[in-house]
Amino acid sequence: MVFGMGLGAPLICLYTMWQGKEALEDKRVAPWDADGGYRVTHRPMGIWQGVLMVVGGLIWGGERLLGVIDRFASMAG
Repeated sequence: MVFGMGLGAPLICLYTMWQGKEALEDKRVAPWDADGGYRVTHRPMGIWQGVLMVVGGLIWGGERLLGVIDRFASMAG
């Protein structure tokens, strides 16, 4: 059985991801987790996790921006 990304084939991928979403909504477990016998748990996101996500995103975005600025500066001479 093919789950999740559907072997990377675009139409198969759309279908298998939709099937996974439906199963997750109906049974509260993804097919690939159920077949593997995995127990998946989650918890609400804490304040520090949110802060770290924002800080990480800012660092990543700043690094990308500096790379673009550096590329333009090197093209200018």
